[in-house]
Amino acid sequence: MSLDLQDWPLKLTPLKLTDLPETAYLVGGVVRDALLGRQRDAVDLDVVLATGAIELARSIAGRYDAGFVVLDRERQIARVVFAQGTLDVAAQVGGSIEADLRRRDFTVNAIAYQPHRQEWVDPLEGRRDLADRSLRMVSVENLREDPLRLLRAYRISAQLNLQMEPTTAQAIAQQVPNLRLVAAERVRAELDYLLETPRGDRALMAASAIQLLRDWLPPWQGKHGVTLPALSKAIEQLQGLWPDAPLNCPLPNGRSPLAAARLACLLGSDLMIAQRALDRLKTSRVDQRILLAILGAKASLPADRRSPLDRAAQYQFCKAAGEGFLAAVLLALAEGTAPIALAEAISRWQDAADPVAHPSPPLTGHELMTEFGLPRGPIVGQLLAALERAQAIGQIQGSESARQFAQSWLQSAQSFPT
Repeated sequence: MSLDLQDWPLKLTPLKLTDLPETAYLVGGVVRDALLGRQRDAVDLDVVLATGAIELARSIAGRYDAGFVVLDRERQIARVVFAQGTLDVAAQVGGSIEADLRRRDFTVNAIAYQPHRQEWVDPLEGRRDLADRSLRMVSVENLREDPLRLLRAYRISAQLNLQMEPTTAQAIAQQVPNLRLVAAERVRAELDYLLETPRGDRALMAASAIQLLRDWLPPWQGKHGVTLPALSKAIEQLQGLWPDAPLNCPLPNGRSPLAAARLACLLGSDLMIAQRALDRLKTSRVDQRILLAILGAKASLPADRRSPLDRAAQYQFCKAAGEGFLAAVLLALAEGTAPIALAEAISRWQDAADPVAHPSPPLTGHELMTEFGLPRGPIVGQLLAALERAQAIGQIQGSESARQFAQSWLQSAQSFPT
């Protein structure tokens, strides 16, 4: 089998065959995906050659007015950034392309292609493993060299729908403690890929079964086997209530609602434990805020989750969920909340002016301080929160009703700070 550079992922870049020397080999995921016939909207190319890696990358970047950055001068790795993707050029490791491939993680990623000669280099029979839908390690030593590969195995297995070969699965299980040695940023990035993968739930369950993430996420408690697969059904239930639910629209933390719900599920129900896990993973403040809000929304639901929520419960759930509303709904449905319980809250959420789903106080803090002679301080915030809730649950309607409520609330308050 040969690959025509104009008919596979290179067509997404301005590169031509003549841009690559005859000593260069295409390697890695793009070769693997081309063999599988996987289409990409953008492409990340990897090229290795014996010498001159940085010089080649610089030359190509200059030729096409593309971005250029040296990623690792000592190891001779540089990147060219096109509008449609990237080209990473690296120095060959070892005395031959075969030696370079034998240092990689899995056989399906250890395939090289020389486009000038239309020549395959496949010393570990990665093409056979692709045909057999099998994920096989190159060696135990290679897994030990970079323990992130333990987690990557589950991501690749899920992404490509490959079955992990038994010896590989056993080797990963034996090296679980090594994942703690990897930098948090790298673990988080790999976990994020897995959370976004369509078949990620099964891979996450398998990884959790061997406690692969035990040093990063709360301990396996068995409950994930119920909620992770149930998230797929939850999507169907949500779409039955909201056919156009923006499930592909990222939340402010960059995660899809499904990925956020999956991670919230793995974090468990204890907010303090979840916070510590997010700290270990060095997640951003925005990510932490949204994920903890999702867990808080689930905790806010009443004990009876089979009956429609009243306005007060709807307000509490929407208020707690905030920007993570869709993920919070998915998590609640996956854990057994009846669709009818959330139906009205979901309907209200679609109306940006709805006072239950998108509440705002009917009076401003300035108005309260002016009309009631209140000092600046906590009392104003407390009153604003009381007004917001009262309006949401229908106790007040309009500004005059809000002023009467405020007067009554202040009269009932025993004291407030000055």
